[in-house]
Amino acid sequence: MAFADSSETEIAFIAESTFGVTPAMPAFQRLRVTSEDLTGDQQTVVSNELRPDAEVSDLIKVAESATGNLPFELSFGADMDTLFEHALRGTFATNVLKAGVEKKSMTIEKRHETGATDQYFRYLGCRVGTLQLTVQSQQVVTGSIAVTGLSESLGTAIITGATYTAANTNDVMAAPDVGTITVGGVTGSLFYTQLSFSLNNNLRAQAALGQVGAAGIGYGRREITGAITAYFEDADLYEEAVNNNASSLAFPITDGTNTYTFTLPRVKFSSRRAVAGGNNQDILAELNFQALYDPTEQTSIKIQNA
Repeated sequence: MAFADSSETEIAFIAESTFGVTPAMPAFQRLRVTSEDLTGDQQTVVSNELRPDAEVSDLIKVAESATGNLPFELSFGADMDTLFEHALRGTFATNVLKAGVEKKSMTIEKRHETGATDQYFRYLGCRVGTLQLTVQSQQVVTGSIAVTGLSESLGTAIITGATYTAANTNDVMAAPDVGTITVGGVTGSLFYTQLSFSLNNNLRAQAALGQVGAAGIGYGRREITGAITAYFEDADLYEEAVNNNASSLAFPITDGTNTYTFTLPRVKFSSRRAVAGGNNQDILAELNFQALYDPTEQTSIKIQNA
C-alpha cells in the first residue's frame, strides 16, 4: 500500500487556446508552489419529494466547478511570468506587462505520487481570480494565486503526448533582495518593514440550462489594494494619506541576476495610523492603499522583468 505524501505533489499548467479545452499533446509547465488546495466543487439539492416512509429520496447534483489557491515563494522565471500574465490579463512586451482585458484560461494538473500508479487531477478552464504578493522583513517574498475553473477530472496516466517543462531553478527572492521602495510625493529614503498588495479580478461563474458545469467564467472590475509599513521618522508619508494625494508606488526585487519591478503608477491611501502601542516598541506608519488607473501609463499596475 502506497499512501500519497504531500511532499511529492507536483503542479503543472498549460494555457488554453480554446476556453475549457486542454490543448492536444499538451506541453505542460511545472510550477514551484509551497502548498495547494485545488479541488472540485459541487452544488447539490435535496429532493423535496413527499414519501409515506418519511425518507429522503435523492440528492441531486445541480452544479460543479473547480477552485483553489496556489501559494508560492517568488522566483524569476517563465513559469512565474505566465502566472502574472493570467492575473493581469495581459502579455509581456519588451519585458513590460501591463493590466489588460485579455480573456485567458489554463488547464492545471495536479499529480499525487502513489507508487506504481500515480493519481492525476485536472482542472479545466481555470482563470486567475486573485494575485497576492507579500514582502516582509526577514522573510522570503511570498505570494499566491487563486483560480476558478469549470470542472475537475481524474486520471491515472499523463495525457497522450503530454510533455513537461521543468520549473525555473532561480533563487527564491527575499526581503534583503528588495531595492529602493519609491512612494511618489515622499522625499528621502524611508525604512519599510512590510509591503503587500492584492489584485482581484472579481470572477463569477456563469450558470446555464442544459449543463452541470458553468457555461463560462466572467471577469469583473479589477481591484488592487495593499498596505505598506515603515518606521515613523517624519510626516511625509503620513501626509500623503491625510491630504488624499494621488501618489505612486514602485519597488524592484532581484535575485542578483534577474529582477522583477512592480509599479503601481497611481495610488491613494485609504487609511493610516502611527500609534505608540506601549513601552519598548517602535512607532510605525501603517497605510492602506488602493491602486487607480493612471492615464499616462494607461494601467493600474505594471510588472517589468529583466
